[in-house]
Amino acid sequence: MRSGISFTLSGSDRLRLEALVADRNTPQKHVWRARIRDLAAAARTGDARFHAVPDDAPDYASLGPAFLASPALPPPQAAAAKFDRVPYEQAVGRIAGQSVAVVPPAIPRLLPGQMITAAHVAFLRANLDAGAFILDPDEHGDGLVRVVRET
Repeated sequence: MRSGISFTLSGSDRLRLEALVADRNTPQKHVWRARIRDLAAAARTGDARFHAVPDDAPDYASLGPAFLASPALPPPQAAAAKFDRVPYEQAVGRIAGQSVAVVPPAIPRLLPGQMITAAHVAFLRANLDAGAFILDPDEHGDGLVRVVRET
């Protein structure tokens, strides 16, 4: 791979890359390259997707106990269940019906079947407020999460 080469994306370049990525007929290798180029350019230019989380925000370690707990519902059952979309703050004590990840690093911090805790909510809210991209199956970063519908 070449080194020492840099580039800057204009708004129109970014729109073309996003269209390329969104087109289902684009070969996957081109999609990966477009995403890598877009993210590399964004990292160099201080794009908001590479946010600075405030020092007082909860960190990944605060979620440790939540990940060690057994799921409240088997993940496949939770993912297939009827669901409601509720604000993060109203999800405490409910069972997650989706996975949610903060990007970067795009590692899921909430998995289907997990009981949503106050630590999850604090972590997601702090990152969302800091400008992070929240990767979820619905509307990315709208502050809502799928929870298993209570019967």
